[in-house]
This record gives sequence, structure tokens and C-alpha cells, in this order.
Amino acid sequence: MKNIAIAFASPVNLKSIQKPNQYQIFGENYDCIQTNESALIYLQRQVQRKYHQSLDFIFLIVSGTVENGLIPANDTFAPCSHADFLKARLKSHFSRGACAGFPLPVIRCEPYDENASPEECNIAIAKIADKVEEAVRPTFAGGKDEAVRLHADMTGGYRNASMMLLSMMELLKYKGMEIGDVMYSDPAKADPAVRVAPVTEIMRMFTLINGVDEFVKNGSVETIQEYFRTEPGEKSPELEALLVGMQQFSDAICLCRTDNIKD
Repeated sequence: MKNIAIAFASPVNLKSIQKPNQYQIFGENYDCIQTNESALIYLQRQVQRKYHQSLDFIFLIVSGTVENGLIPANDTFAPCSHADFLKARLKSHFSRGACAGFPLPVIRCEPYDENASPEECNIAIAKIADKVEEAVRPTFAGGKDEAVRLHADMTGGYRNASMMLLSMMELLKYKGMEIGDVMYSDPAKADPAVRVAPVTEIMRMFTLINGVDEFVKNGSVETIQEYFRTEPGEKSPELEALLVGMQQFSDAICLCRTDNIKD
């Protein structure tokens, strides 16, 4: 199983270089300069703790500003682009501490235009999704592709970035990738320990809505069953009975048992 993360990279706030934001990530203090840092580092540690694996790739989707805009020299780095600054920060962290001994993620940057029209955004989403798929699906011995678990940082980018990212993840899901953890970082929260928070349920809601639509239109219960298979906690007796009834209804349609459909 490969684990990959995807994020829209934000420009560096120069004030944060002098005064980093304070985080606690799994009990360890971390000084965060660039917006995406904390969520991506949280994801790396989450993958280690939850799956006993490591991130194999981090895909940064960057605007022209992030890719080409320069940050002045400082005590740590020479003049560099916002994207290179983030890469250097991540590489510096992943090579020590809790991440020592794990492979260094390969970071690939794909450009997007923050001023693009909705139609151009749709084309960009499809192209970036194709590039992600091409990069992480090499053919292994025996002609089988390795499974891929997709994680995401919803923090960075421009105002439409979160909608683009959700659409891109949904597209990659239909390409066969499993949705993992989705994170959001908010340095404004008072408690440094909760400034990075999971928002995975937002993605799961897509699955539920798609499942309801699929059932109403086609009588299929497969997507709804998928949603509740991964639902944490125990199901209520009422929900269990509803799911059984929906499955029986779906089976009756498939088998053309019209008498059962009425019941």
C-alpha cells in the first residue's frame, strides 16, 4: 500500500519566519512557518501511528506566486521560492526526530492558475489527477498495481482551492484510490494541541450523498453500504434494520422479484 498526500501550497507569510506559530503534534512541540507544514507533518505521523507506514509522495499544487515568488535570505535559507522553502522545511523535519528512518517523501509540484475560470479549473483538476495517478501507479511484478491511500491537507491555496481539492480527491477515488485522512490547520485556535484537526468526515459525506442518489435512481445500495462499513462506532438496531431492508429491496430489483419489492 502506497500512502500519498496532496495539498495546495500557500505563500509564506514573512512575519511567520520571525515569529513561527506554535503547534503540538502528537505531544511534540513544533514551530510552523508555512501554512501547510503542520498538517503535512501531522499526516506523516498519523500514517506512521495508524498504518505503521510512511508517506511515499507529497504532491504540492502550486500557483505561479508560490512557484516563482522569492523569499529574501534569512538565518536558515538562502533566497528561494515559496515552494522551495516549504520543501526545505519538510525535508529538514522528515530527516530527524519521529520521522527518522522513514523514506523521505518525494515532492512534486504541479502548477495551477489562481485566476482561472471554472471551466479551466475543471480541466486543471483532471490533468493534475492524471499526473498523480501516473506518478504513483507503476506496474509491479506480476502486472499488478499497488493500492494507493490518498491523504489531503485542506489548509492552503486560494479561496476555491478547497473545492478543487475535494473534486480532485473524488476523481482519484473513482480511479481506485482509497481516501485516508484529511486534515485542516488553524493557528488561530487557542490550544496548540488542537490546531491541526481531522476533517475526513467532509469527504465521507460525499460518499453518503452519492449513495443516497444511487439508491434513489437505481435501487443500488452498494455505496451506502460502503459508507457504513467504514463508519466508526456501533450501528443502532434501527439503522441495522434499515440497511438490511434496503439491501433486500436492491436484491429484489436485481433478481426481478416484483412481489418482494412491494413488501
